[in-house]
Amino acid sequence: MNPIDLAMPASIRRINLFGCRRSGTNYLGALLVRNLDVRLTPEAFSFKHDPPTPRLLAQLAGDKGRDLLCLICVRHPATWMVSRLIWARENPASGPADAGFLCRRYNDRYRTWFDLVARHPEHAAWVRYEDLLDDPAACLAGLRRCFPLPARGPDFVAVETRVETGRRVTRAPFDRAAHALDRYLARLAPADIQRIRADIDWKRLASLGYRAEDM
Repeated sequence: MNPIDLAMPASIRRINLFGCRRSGTNYLGALLVRNLDVRLTPEAFSFKHDPPTPRLLAQLAGDKGRDLLCLICVRHPATWMVSRLIWARENPASGPADAGFLCRRYNDRYRTWFDLVARHPEHAAWVRYEDLLDDPAACLAGLRRCFPLPARGPDFVAVETRVETGRRVTRAPFDRAAHALDRYLARLAPADIQRIRADIDWKRLASLGYRAEDM
């Protein structure tokens, strides 16, 4: 992530999260509100699992969006697929538990968010879930080097318990090591692995450090 030499506000006060379901948006949101003096935009403004709304894009194009930052959470397609298949089976209304359908949804959603970052680099950035798991403090520090994000306090506050949908925090411990790629690959059927390798837009994801060869 590189600092952006563009006209920016004195401080970012609002953050709109984006990312596919099960990509780490709840964990990222919990880290942000604990460590930064910002507020997360309401879902009615631009729902985090959908493409940006015309209202959000209009603000980014004008003065009303000067205090707004969009953060897009992205996760390796294989680990995401395992989590998403489990979610789909537990929540049938979210769509079929089918790897082909989910690959298309992943590609479609991230295509719109790649476009958002390309059009508004001073107001949008990627956050890799793997980087959050590896060193959340360093990840937030990197964001603060690139954007005027005010700290809530002098010390980093970790998220030690699992964050559920709606940012509810449970008492279950949050085990970052459990999200290793090799552990997830062992839980995927061979046909699903082949589907991910064949259908995911790896060319686009290469700029974020994801490769089909890693599977």
